Amino acid sequence: IFKTEDGGDQWTDWFDASSGLENGEVNDIAIHPEDSARVFAATQGGLFISEDAGESWEILFGGGGAENRIPVEIVRLSSVDPDTIYIGAQNGMYRSVNSGKKWEPVWKNQISETLSMISLKTDPEFFYIGTRNGLFKSFNQGRNWVKDKNKKIKRVTSLDVSPRDIANLILSTGENILASSDGGDSWTTVKFTPKRKPGNFSSSQPFAVTRIHRTGWPSPVLIAGTTAGLFLSRDGGKVWREHELSNSPKQQIGRASCRERV
Repeated sequence: IFKTEDGGDQWTDWFDASSGLENGEVNDIAIHPEDSARVFAATQGGLFISEDAGESWEILFGGGGAENRIPVEIVRLSSVDPDTIYIGAQNGMYRSVNSGKKWEPVWKNQISETLSMISLKTDPEFFYIGTRNGLFKSFNQGRNWVKDKNKKIKRVTSLDVSPRDIANLILSTGENILASSDGGDSWTTVKFTPKRKPGNFSSSQPFAVTRIHRTGWPSPVLIAGTTAGLFLSRDGGKVWREHELSNSPKQQIGRASCRERV
């Protein structure tokens, strides 16, 4: 896990094997919007929580011995009530309404292979779900789902919404980055032609966008995690530049999370 506190200019390694985060393969992270010291990490060994900004971790879901650990793919905090946590585990979606003390399965037999999820602060009934089979919307807290009909949206690897304007969405499909300014009614392709540093991946080598985040307003910073490293754009996607996270430039970025300072 790496973190930045200056908008992406400098990155530091946030993972210590002795901290209690037993499985270093992190699938997703989430930061509490009201307390940045509270961090959740979805890993191949379960869901972990840190109350001290990553100095120490403890298991929150999927424990019971190393052989019984349940891989967790995603973790999301409700935008309406951050004490309500949603996770996508290997065996389905789960929800906790009390900060992880108790869990219940949700949306059984409706949504499978979830890769990303967002809820809207202005409407607790509204959800977007990104899956391996496309983008889905629910207007009634998951009782019914409607699939987006855009043919470009097949496999949604990540999904993000502006905290200041819920009509502004952005998602990645692996091959493309798409943006919407009308709540998903229409989508435009965000140009992604990154500038790579000398000695890194070949400019002709294909790679996939595994994560996309947008932070800042009105001039957003786009953060793209890819199978070839981390890239940032400070002009809405016109120019992308590679950012190295460590001495090893070829870092595959699986997930990313941002906490916007309002």
